[in-house]
Amino acid sequence: MISLITTLMTSLGSAGFGSLLKMLSGCLDSRAAARSDAQKRELLLVLEQRKLDQAFAEALFGGNSETARQGRITRRLVALIGSATFAFLMVWAALYPDVPLTTFTLPAQPAGNSYLWGLVRTAADTPVTVEISTGHLLLVGLSHIGLIFGFYFTPGGRK
Repeated sequence: MISLITTLMTSLGSAGFGSLLKMLSGCLDSRAAARSDAQKRELLLVLEQRKLDQAFAEALFGGNSETARQGRITRRLVALIGSATFAFLMVWAALYPDVPLTTFTLPAQPAGNSYLWGLVRTAADTPVTVEISTGHLLLVGLSHIGLIFGFYFTPGGRK
C-alpha cells in the first residue's frame, strides 16, 4: 500500500509540476504575443501618421508643380516685405530713440494709504504719467529680432 501511494505521489507530483510549467509558459507566451501585437499596432499608427503628415505637407506646400513653386515664391516675398518693414522701423527707432509715441496716465490710481483702520492716512500719490517712445520700440524690436532669428535659423529636425 505504501509503495502504491508513493508511486502515485511521485507520478502526480511530476505530472502536476509539468502541467504547472506548461501553464506558466503559456501565460508568458500570451503576454509576449500581446506585447508584440501592441508594438505592431503602434508601428502601424506611426506609419499612418507619417502618411497623413506627408499628405498635409504636400497639400500645404505642394509638390514640384508650378503652383507649388509660385506658392513658395509668394511666401518668401511676403516674409521679405515683412522683414524689410520691421528692419526699417528698427533703424528709425535706433536713430531717433526719444520720439514719443504715446503718453498716458495709469488707469487705476490709489486713493491714498490707510493704516490702523483709518487712524493714519497718507495723501494720494500724484498720477503717474507713462510715455512710450521709439526707444521702447527699439527694445521690444530687439527681443523680436532674437526670436525671429532663433526660430528661422534653428534646425527643425524633420523636413
